[in-house]
Amino acid sequence: ALALCGLVGCTDAASESTSPDATSTDSAEIRALKQKARELVSKYLGRSKDNVRVDKLQSQSDGRIHLRMQQYAGSLRIYGAYAKATLASSGAVANVIDRLVADAQISEPRLTSTEALRIAMRHHGYDGASSLAIASQAQHVDTFETTEELFEAPSVERVGFASQSGAITGGFLVETWGVTSNRLHYTLVSDDGQVISSELRTSSDR
Repeated sequence: ALALCGLVGCTDAASESTSPDATSTDSAEIRALKQKARELVSKYLGRSKDNVRVDKLQSQSDGRIHLRMQQYAGSLRIYGAYAKATLASSGAVANVIDRLVADAQISEPRLTSTEALRIAMRHHGYDGASSLAIASQAQHVDTFETTEELFEAPSVERVGFASQSGAITGGFLVETWGVTSNRLHYTLVSDDGQVISSELRTSSDR
């Protein structure tokens, strides 16, 4: 299933290098494959390989590789900016969907994650937005205390996104899952406090 590595030159040495695609559970072969796939698709699209990361990869028995690359600005994820591709066992790009945007730097936030959470919760009609406190923090993601209105603790991720004008700007992606409505919302809040979009998903989409 990993025939691509043999044909395009994935090596153990390459897999040992620090790669933004790698996760702690990836084998050396998978790390090398992600790195090579990112280079191939980025070159095909004429984009810098430094601003994308392979976040999903699936190999087929016939040697094809299906992958998804997420775009970043520095360490910030650009919400909605990605590319999907299929690589033949030869390493050729057989199919690609390009949703990448112009590379950009994201300015410092003008809202706090707490303010973004309050805006999103009020948008969806929750009452307990004003009383929530941050329970834990990871890179760019704050997880808050939960309430009786929510199945799980809400989270707020600092992200970039493309505005209607095409400019890349900063905002927050707020995840809430309501008990009464049983609705899982991903709400994008801009740095000036506007709700840009609200995407309704199911728990299996996570």
